[in-house]
Amino acid sequence: MTTRSFDPVQVEKVLRDFWARETSTSLRESNKTESGEGDIFDLLPEMSSHEAVKVLLDLRPILGAKLKKNLIRRGGYSNCEEFVSHMMGRIQEELGLVGAKIEPSSGIGDRNARHAS
Repeated sequence: MTTRSFDPVQVEKVLRDFWARETSTSLRESNKTESGEGDIFDLLPEMSSHEAVKVLLDLRPILGAKLKKNLIRRGGYSNCEEFVSHMMGRIQEELGLVGAKIEPSSGIGDRNARHAS
């Protein structure tokens, strides 16, 4: 798999923007009362794995690679932090970057300067 580059700041932004876009609806408001009682929908994850898989389409252009659906956790995600943390780790694994030092790319000029040295 050939990738353009892995900019963790940009990837995290895509993940957080996706989460915000997909979960910002009044239909997702909890029905829990002050006593902690709710309804069946409060047992479901905030974002299902079926919804989360759509983020792969947002990531493809910035990574230059098609990611596999199995990166998404079965059962979905309870909150944004869990989603971002899990996805960042899985994306790095998939791209073979685990254990590698990853620095955000800061632009074409900087990249060319590094190659010229």
